[in-house]
Amino acid sequence: MSQAGAKRRTTLQAIVRDHRFYLVCIILLISAAAAALNPRFLLPQNIINILQQVSVIGMCTMGMALLLITGQLDMGIGQLVSMLCILMVVFIQRWQMNLPLALLALACVSVGVSLLSGWVVCKSRCTPLIITLGMGYIYEGIATYVSGGRFYTLDRKLDWLGKMRVFGSIPVSIFIMLAIVLISWALLNRTRYGRRLCSVGSNEENAFLCGINVDFHKITVYGVSGLFVFVAAVVLMARTDTATAAMGSSYTLQALASAVVGGVSFDGGKGTISGALIGCILLGLISNAMNVVGIAATLQTMVQGVIIVVAVVLSNLEKIRGKR
Repeated sequence: MSQAGAKRRTTLQAIVRDHRFYLVCIILLISAAAAALNPRFLLPQNIINILQQVSVIGMCTMGMALLLITGQLDMGIGQLVSMLCILMVVFIQRWQMNLPLALLALACVSVGVSLLSGWVVCKSRCTPLIITLGMGYIYEGIATYVSGGRFYTLDRKLDWLGKMRVFGSIPVSIFIMLAIVLISWALLNRTRYGRRLCSVGSNEENAFLCGINVDFHKITVYGVSGLFVFVAAVVLMARTDTATAAMGSSYTLQALASAVVGGVSFDGGKGTISGALIGCILLGLISNAMNVVGIAATLQTMVQGVIIVVAVVLSNLEKIRGKR
């Protein structure tokens, strides 16, 4: 076999073994099946709707993916989104802040509390699951107390952003999500900071012996996630113009599921930004396909749960095989 042929064969084998390859195949199969049952599924407007629906979750997923790759976890992301939406109304309507100042204050709150979560996790040496779950309850409590459990509206202060279209038909929220994805990819793959995040996630002790400030990287990645969550909250408010204390409660598990389905490991040091994005799109596409073909909401929840469990098991196959 020629050298060029051997190289092509090696490349093909690498593609076939890649977790993302199977996700893309699943997306194509689901799309074909849904289109056969309902031709409207493949209409450009429906594809745009799917991407718009996953845009907020996609931004949260990028933060979750970076945390998981570093060996960390944040179970309060969804509650943080809710708190930020409530505080946005408070800053603009009650405190009469102008929009730029309110957004700046909101960004500082999101990054600040996320850094605090990371600091408590690192200094306490407790499992991130418990600490961030507790922080999530704090966010939810603040949102409930401030809102009084009531429904709030921003009186279309961000309507210009929610209605903005690129090329006349594509919501700007899709491009904002893609910008967050590109920033995450560049941060992880094109910077020394990103490479060190992977090192910390792969083997924290070895990273420390190599001179990497482990605590700094573990704490600051929470701040990066907090910044992405802030952008997600702004986009969500621009789309819905409403705020409740529970509006983002499901986002944590959706972001976590998207990242894990996309091949990001709970063990840290393993995963890709592109895989997390594909996982997010896959879950959004499955939800949309079930709606289009008329599957009951109760069955949709069950199907999504099955998919998540299967994806976690598949991502853990190497460890299962290693123990035999």
